[in-house]
Amino acid sequence: MVHLWAAQRDDCVWLDKVELYRPCRVSGVVTQLRICPRSGAVEVKISDGTAPLCARWPLARPVEQAKAAPGVGLILEGIARIDQGGELVMIEPVFEIVPGPCDS
Repeated sequence: MVHLWAAQRDDCVWLDKVELYRPCRVSGVVTQLRICPRSGAVEVKISDGTAPLCARWPLARPVEQAKAAPGVGLILEGIARIDQGGELVMIEPVFEIVPGPCDS
């Protein structure tokens, strides 16, 4: 279902086709939202059915990213890279919350 939802976003790149260190626009469904007070970060993990991606922002008020609960659709614009743990990440991407596959 996630893959079909993401296929409707023809203005976004599939997560498994993201070119590292180049600006891109991706979409996915939120699989996890984590607020880390110790590290001072908000993390949102998304998937489009091809690969996962983690987006990170510094923890600041208001925490608009906290509205990106699991199941919600999310469009991210930024530069992707691989972090030290081997995970595909975007740091402080521009984001837009959109209806997910269950809301369509």
